[in-house]
Amino acid sequence: MKKKQLLQKVINHSLKNQLTLMFGEGSYISIDVLDYIRSKKCYLVHARLYITNIEEGMDLFPDGVNMLINLGWKVIGKGQPLLILPSVDVK
Repeated sequence: MKKKQLLQKVINHSLKNQLTLMFGEGSYISIDVLDYIRSKKCYLVHARLYITNIEEGMDLFPDGVNMLINLGWKVIGKGQPLLILPSVDVK
């Protein structure tokens, strides 16, 4: 399994309780890009948060998304540096 798919599964399944508490029921994160940048010697992640209620879900954006991605990255990233670009979309 690719790192991109694995990171997305870890966040949306293993960290589902935290994701629901922060952003509401039915929220999930889609990893659009996960690439290694040689000039920076780190991985770049573009993560898109899908939420149903934009008013209630924006309180913890982008810090909540960064925290969830960093928790998931600890499982699969093996301590490699990470650069996160979060975005939000209404589903």
